[in-house]
Order: sequence, then structure tokens, then C-alpha cells
Amino acid sequence: MQIMSRAEFKGLAKEYPYYRKRWHYFKKVIDILQETSFKSCLELGPYKRPIVHGCDVIDIRKHLDNLTYRHDATKIPWPIDDAKYDLFIALQVWEHLQDKQQDAFREVMRIAKKAILSFPLNWNFAGDMHNGITEKKISEWTLNIEPTRKIKAVKWHLSVRHPVKKFSRARLICLYEF
Repeated sequence: MQIMSRAEFKGLAKEYPYYRKRWHYFKKVIDILQETSFKSCLELGPYKRPIVHGCDVIDIRKHLDNLTYRHDATKIPWPIDDAKYDLFIALQVWEHLQDKQQDAFREVMRIAKKAILSFPLNWNFAGDMHNGITEKKISEWTLNIEPTRKIKAVKWHLSVRHPVKKFSRARLICLYEF
């Protein structure tokens, strides 16, 4: 399966602002993908296209051309056979699963042999679903299963309100093998 290239990412970022300033963690995920053996994969909630060409997609939104499963990931069980996929991918979507992260992680373990998940880490945006997610919270969401690999991707930004201050939008990228 072919993994998204830097040139493809740049094209997406040019067309869709969502992708801007996200290469720092996409690159780390791509590095993990290049070192991981898989023949089938499923990605939850990619914005415009999955990070792997030919990857199946599960999403509640119907806007994706390559949508395999139109399904709300908070609704259990997922309409997917046991052990169907070698790899499951979810980049910056786990925090959107309301209080169903543990149930969704059980589904990931049921349908896939491996998973790559990325999470916002220690963001400080009051009232935002990305706020205050710690490694402890991520561990709870993933049933205290220790990832095979953890990578922190940090991107520093200047504050709009205080131009002299910087803040980070760190992400924790985890590879799980079941």
C-alpha cells in the first residue's frame, strides 16, 4: 500500500487549511507506517483522504469518496468482522469520541492487529475538547495497554493574544500491537 508523500501533503495543505501546520506529526506517522508491515488498513475520520492510498475509511460524515463504512465510531459494535485489518489508524480524532474512547479502543483491538493513534497532549485551551489531555488520560482511553512505540511531536506557535509568548501543540503518536 502506498503512503502519502510530502508532495501530496503539500497539495492538500494548499487546498485545505486544515492540513496546514500538521506536517510535523504526519511525517512522524509516515515514518512509523514505513517501518510497519501491513496489507490492509482502516482509517477513522481522515479529513479529506486517508494517509495510506487504498486504505478503507470509517467516518460518520458521508463527504469522502472512498468511504467504506459510514458509521459513528461511538456506536458499538462497529460493522466490521473480527481481525479484518492488519492496521487501524486514527489521527487526532480520539478526543472527539465523547466518553466512548475505551469502547472504541476495544473495537480497535477486535478488528485490527496493530493501531496507530495520535492524541493532543497537554493542550491548554479552556472549554475545548482538546484541553488537558494528559498521558494518564490517554492511558485510560487505551485501557492501560502500553504502546509498542510512543513519539511526541511538538510544534511551537506564537500566541495571537500575546505575540511574545509561544505555546505548543504537542501530539502523542502511539503504535499498539495486539
